[in-house]
Amino acid sequence: MKQQISLAYLTVVGLAPPDHVTLAADAGYDAVGLRLVPALPGERPFPMNAGSEMLRETLSRLRDTGLSVLDVENVKLDRFDDSADLAPVFDAMGQLGAAHVLVTSDAADESLNVERLSGLCEFGRTYGLDFHLEFMPWTPGVATLEQAERIVAAADAPNAHLMIDAIHFDRTGARTDQLASLPESRFRYVQLCDAPKDRPDTADGILHQGRFERLFPGDGGLDLCGLMAELPDGIPISVEAPRTTLREAVGYEEIARRSFAATGKWLDAYREKRRGL
Repeated sequence: MKQQISLAYLTVVGLAPPDHVTLAADAGYDAVGLRLVPALPGERPFPMNAGSEMLRETLSRLRDTGLSVLDVENVKLDRFDDSADLAPVFDAMGQLGAAHVLVTSDAADESLNVERLSGLCEFGRTYGLDFHLEFMPWTPGVATLEQAERIVAAADAPNAHLMIDAIHFDRTGARTDQLASLPESRFRYVQLCDAPKDRPDTADGILHQGRFERLFPGDGGLDLCGLMAELPDGIPISVEAPRTTLREAVGYEEIARRSFAATGKWLDAYREKRRGL
């Protein structure tokens, strides 16, 4: 079975969903990850509610290209005390055929994160959705793999999962043996990128690199092979590799092309290495 490779929103941040689909298809991707929920204060959402012109155009381009939508982002647990507020987003996901929702939180209160994730999973089950909690070094309540796993386990929902992002996995000091101790059902897809092996010296440097200046898979020093070896075989890959400086120099189309080419090259080398073990 072919391993699905998706162009994540952050790699082409700012690009509207219809153009995101077109560029991903032209570059060779199988799928896209769309941002239907603003992640940052002041960020304006794309008009993608059911019945909108942009949603119709996105659906048209998905049909024309044969691409699918791997995931939708970014639901922050601390911003939604009533999961029903997300019904318009979930309705749009139904039309898009998307089943995976990326979840984060800026709340330091672990019990709140557990409560919100549990409620989200219960509400989203009627839509057939899975929710994937991502840990990042700059989020106080979900800053490590251990914290994220505690929250997912306490939510005790069959549609609650963990999201592993390669750069956050490394920068938070997570270890591959920790993944080996967790059930495979925790992981439904993975976010891949690369970065220099040496970590930035400051928290601000880690945040800047993570949001704006990553590398494409295979172009840096992260242990991507070790990470992937502990995840389910054939797991879908979301290429989340924002490179703001390069994008401003070469444009979205070239970023999409280069990111796919680098990922394919790395994946071929990884598979060859696995065959030789």
